[in-house]
Amino acid sequence: MERIHTYDEDKVVFHNYDAYVSKVQSCHMTSVASLIEYFKEPIIEDENREIFLARAFFMWLANMETNLVHGLPDDINSILQKNTVHAFAALCESANIQHQVVEGISKGLGYLPGHDESNKGIINFCWNTFKSNDRWHIVDVDRGIFSRTGYSRGGEILLESEGQTLLKETEESVGNCVIDINDFWFCLNPSIYIFYSFPDDPEWQLLPIAKRISKAEFFSSPLFQDSFFIAKLHMLSEHTGLLYSKNGKCTISFGANKVDTRYMSMTYGLSLKKDTVNLNEIDARDLPLLVLYAPSIDTFTFNIRFPVAAEYIFEIYVSAPDIKYSGCYLFATFKIICSQPDPNCKKLPLHTGSTGYGFGYTAIDFGLKNPSTSLPNVHVECGQKDEVDMTELTFQIDSDKINEAEFLSDIVGEEHNENVVTNTRVDEIHGKLHVSAGMKKQGEYALSIIARDKRTDKYFARIVNYLLTTNSTEEDEEMKLQLKKRKKELTLQSKLQKRHEKKDSLTAKIKDIELEIDNLKNSSDEITDDVTVKEDMKKIKSPATMASATEGASRNSLKADVSQSKSCVVL
Repeated sequence: MERIHTYDEDKVVFHNYDAYVSKVQSCHMTSVASLIEYFKEPIIEDENREIFLARAFFMWLANMETNLVHGLPDDINSILQKNTVHAFAALCESANIQHQVVEGISKGLGYLPGHDESNKGIINFCWNTFKSNDRWHIVDVDRGIFSRTGYSRGGEILLESEGQTLLKETEESVGNCVIDINDFWFCLNPSIYIFYSFPDDPEWQLLPIAKRISKAEFFSSPLFQDSFFIAKLHMLSEHTGLLYSKNGKCTISFGANKVDTRYMSMTYGLSLKKDTVNLNEIDARDLPLLVLYAPSIDTFTFNIRFPVAAEYIFEIYVSAPDIKYSGCYLFATFKIICSQPDPNCKKLPLHTGSTGYGFGYTAIDFGLKNPSTSLPNVHVECGQKDEVDMTELTFQIDSDKINEAEFLSDIVGEEHNENVVTNTRVDEIHGKLHVSAGMKKQGEYALSIIARDKRTDKYFARIVNYLLTTNSTEEDEEMKLQLKKRKKELTLQSKLQKRHEKKDSLTAKIKDIELEIDNLKNSSDEITDDVTVKEDMKKIKSPATMASATEGASRNSLKADVSQSKSCVVL
């Protein structure tokens, strides 16, 4: 996955410098020049000083939004009277940092994927770039300093959230603008920023020509929030924010590192655009659950069914260790157009909580591994008359859990449970768990495998759930293959990216070594020159040299006297 920022986070750390910037006093702000000199003092010899200075401008502008300072000189007041983008540019200009204000369009708060420039969600926008070490860096000062709380698009009906049917109409609200410094927007990678803002001049995408996108691709691209990238997620399903259902269904899937997914959780909200369908006569209690949530050890998948033809909005929230705030935060918004409803959507079983459907870490923590299926759906043949055709699922059990854990299976919910038969058996010799299920009638049910630790647990807990269905699962198998292919592509991309990064790192090290060698050569030449001069001086000052010089001078003096005497005799 691409790095979030364009500076080397192993070399450039802002914690101490941010603290230094925050301590600026009125005595340091007697002029713009004196302010910049204060910012320069601790980083004057740093090879990344332009990045640190730009960071100082970013943090100082944020601090000045919250701290009113009186009696500032005219040149500083002149900067503070500008909007934040042009104020940042003015500071770069004063510090002789090469910079550019880039103009274009951006996705505003009301934006939904698939909108064009005529929609209110697209806004005219500008942002900053500056140059350091021959590389351009992007700074979105507005998004980095300001955020909006309590915003709502309105005009939608919330059908379902976290497994609960709501049928609640949302109202439009502009919310409140607050100061909230967000590091994400400082030196953001151009390959990420292009999801948010599109420059008028394609050169300012700051991407290689082969990776630049068109305006149409910009509009249809996924609408990600910063938490998507901070949580290190990547899309496995179709990489677009505008989706079309197939047979009344839609699948959205994300991948993540196996180490990270253990500590991540997701929730969702499914809404329907009010002006695309009439739901006046529908009771929320009559609506089925529409979203099947299926987390696994390295993926998060949402299988969505639609009861009526309409336009839907699907929003997903994530909780992850790298996100600085607790709770779940919105990370992706999709617009889904359904032209044909799913005839089977009313048969979706009850919500199974955060465990979701499919094999995941909850089952692994109880010692299960190597499930016979990686899909959350299990196809079951409906028996004839009184016969029940059983379908079996198998799992390997860790050797240290065979005697410690007790496993059972049941059906989630109480409605029509008599139509399902389940059987659970542990093969202690081979260390396997066998779970069989069969259905007497057509339909869908949630099979839940439950377990408890015999030593400590009094009650059973749900550790893995599967959707038993008599409907065809061919589409699920097809999606499984697509996701598997996408995983391989992303793995290859990641390897190539790491290879390029390693190459760049080695190239930089070689340049540093060559520079060091040149410096050593120069130093050696200077030392050689100094030694030569010193040796010459030693020769001049040596006793033998001095005696020889004295003797030579005496002979010359004697010759002069003799010559003078001869001339006197002649006279």
